[in-house]
Amino acid sequence: MKMRKHSWGLLVLAFLLAILLWIFVVREDNPNIQINLGEIPITVLHEETLHQKNLAYVLKSKEISVTVTVSQIDGWKVSADDIKLVVDLSEYQSDNQTIPIEVRFKKNSTRIKNYNLSENSVVVETQVMTQKTLDVELNLKGEPEERYLVTESKTDPTNIVVKAPNSIIDQIARAEVDVDISSCTDDCIEEKSVVLYDDEGKSIDISKEQIILSRDTVNVSIQIDQQKEVGIELPTVTKCKEGYRYIEMTSSLSNVVVLGKEDILKTVDKISLQRTNLDLKNAITDVKKPIHYLITFQKAFL
Repeated sequence: MKMRKHSWGLLVLAFLLAILLWIFVVREDNPNIQINLGEIPITVLHEETLHQKNLAYVLKSKEISVTVTVSQIDGWKVSADDIKLVVDLSEYQSDNQTIPIEVRFKKNSTRIKNYNLSENSVVVETQVMTQKTLDVELNLKGEPEERYLVTESKTDPTNIVVKAPNSIIDQIARAEVDVDISSCTDDCIEEKSVVLYDDEGKSIDISKEQIILSRDTVNVSIQIDQQKEVGIELPTVTKCKEGYRYIEMTSSLSNVVVLGKEDILKTVDKISLQRTNLDLKNAITDVKKPIHYLITFQKAFL
C-alpha cells in the first residue's frame, strides 16, 4: 500500500513538472515576430460632411503599409483582412488638413500585440463640386415577341441632377437606363438603376468618383402592342352625274397594320370606309381623292 501511495505522488509531481516545462518551452520557442500585412486601403467615414459644404475630397495617401507584432505561433492566423484603417472627415476644418488614421480590428485583435503604420495621418485636399442636369436616355435591348411592337416608352422622371467634383463633371456625358424587352408581349413598369457614361461610352463608377445623383433609379414604362394586318372595305358609290356611269373603285392600299391590345384586336377584321363622304355627283372624269379614316374601337390604332 505504501508503494502505491508513493507512485501516485510521483505521478502528480511529474505532471506538474511537465506543465512547467511546457510553459518554459513555449516562452522560449514562441517569440514575438513582426509581419508586414502590405498596403491596406483607407476607409473614409462621414464624407457627407464635405459634400454638404459642396466640396469633394482627395486623400494624399489612399493606402497605408501596416506591420503587426504577434507571437510566432499566431503568425499564420493574421492577415490584412483583420485590420481596417479609418479616416473620419467629421474632423475636417480646412483644406490640406492632416487627419489621424484610426486602426480598427475586425478580428484576431487578441493575437495582435502591437502595430505600426507607415503613416499615422493623411492629408485631405478638397475641390469644389458642381452640378448639371442630364436627360435620362432609355436603352431598349432585344426585340419583343413576333407580331408585337413597342409603341411607347418613357422614364419618370425624365431627367436627373448630377453633382460631381469639377475635375469629373465635364467627363459625364449622359445618363442611361437599360431595359431588356426580349420576347415581351405585354406592358411593363420597372424601377431601373441609372448608369452614367463618358464621351467614349465607358460607364462611370459613381461610388469611386464621389458623384451624387438626385435619383439613382427611375421608373420605366414600356407599352407593347400586338400587330394585326386587316383589309380595307371601300365605300359604295350610289350616285354619279347624269349621263355618266360608275365603273370601279381601287385603292393604293388593300390592307393596313393595326396596333392594339390582343383582346381588342380579336374584334377587328377590317377597316370599313362605308361612311366616307365620297361625292361623285359632279364628276365627269376619273377621281383620285385621299380618304382619311378613323378607327373607333378602343385602344387600337394605325
